[in-house]
Amino acid sequence: MEKIKAEKPTALFHKRVLHLLFGWLLLMTVIGLNSCQNTGSSAGTNTESQPEESHYAEAIRRILAEDEELGGIRNHACEDTSLSATIRQYVAAIDALDFNACPADFTTAFQKHRAAWAASVPFFAQFDDLRGEMHDLFTIIEKGDKAQKAAFDEKLKLIQSTWMEVEALARRYDALPKE
Repeated sequence: MEKIKAEKPTALFHKRVLHLLFGWLLLMTVIGLNSCQNTGSSAGTNTESQPEESHYAEAIRRILAEDEELGGIRNHACEDTSLSATIRQYVAAIDALDFNACPADFTTAFQKHRAAWAASVPFFAQFDDLRGEMHDLFTIIEKGDKAQKAAFDEKLKLIQSTWMEVEALARRYDALPKE
């Protein structure tokens, strides 16, 4: 009985730390990502000397950087939180991003990627008892029976294909290096 008492506060502490970190990042996203909205629109900026595409590149880079941070949190959140709740938190964090300074096609592609993650929630909910780093959990899920593997592959393929579209548009706007 003492062993359970000794482990429980530690696990609770780690869970609270992860939730505080996720909450902090979400707050910073809401507060700080107005930079994407305000890119190139500050007073005194000569918009004629900077083409619109360079504004797009900077805005896209900021969105990608924030998504990279969110993805890192997502990948480890399911060590203490259910897989479906972790994905829902990630989707909510994407919803808080401000795409106003981004080109419409990039925004649309990113929203398709967000929708692919959101559509995966019902499938991943059946694995809410698993804990671990997200990619480790994916490896476990992928090793299931034929039907489970097929469903997993379908969800992962949609997530990956939508991300490839996001990256292709980022490259088109020179926000990522050309391949």
